[in-house]
Amino acid sequence: MASIDLHLHETEPKWMPPVCARCGADAPYVRARTIVWSPWWMPLLVVATGFIIYLPYIRLLFFALAGISEADRRVTIHLPFCEWHRNHWRWRSWPLAGILILSLGLIGVGIFIGTQVDPKNQTAILMVVIGVLGLLLRWILGFILQFTVIRITDLAGTALTLTGVSESFCDAVDEHRGEKPESSSEPFETSDYDERLRRRREGRF
Repeated sequence: MASIDLHLHETEPKWMPPVCARCGADAPYVRARTIVWSPWWMPLLVVATGFIIYLPYIRLLFFALAGISEADRRVTIHLPFCEWHRNHWRWRSWPLAGILILSLGLIGVGIFIGTQVDPKNQTAILMVVIGVLGLLLRWILGFILQFTVIRITDLAGTALTLTGVSESFCDAVDEHRGEKPESSSEPFETSDYDERLRRRREGRF
């Protein structure tokens, strides 16, 4: 899988060429995805700090000290997909949602039985333990799945880096950039890119 630097203008509806972002085949479908971007190591930091990092002021203080200004920024991207990959994001979210609902259900029923029926009921204790383990499993599975999905790995200003796309898609986007825009909107210029990402792109070549 490849990576590509994009301007936010290029992630708007109907801009992308009809090439599947995942495999490079013809893409009759366009899927929108709203991503709340944060560094890949953020889940590890949450566990290491005992979830204290979720407190608003501590979170802002940490990001300020780390020099991360774009964390928790919400970005919506529109990408083309073929028939096979049109549910690229959705099928990964279904198992996580199922595990979450099942785990919370077990914990809720276990607590109800333990507090309202029999505090020493072994089945209730077992249900709570399994529910907690299920939540842990969901977190581990979600952490692993994020490295198999098309995702934003860098975000700065009006530029972003998209990882997990196909080489054919990258080539099609580069070719599409050279074509004259069909819409009346003004095309973006490379000077609109964040300076840090621009220097990194130049360094690749």
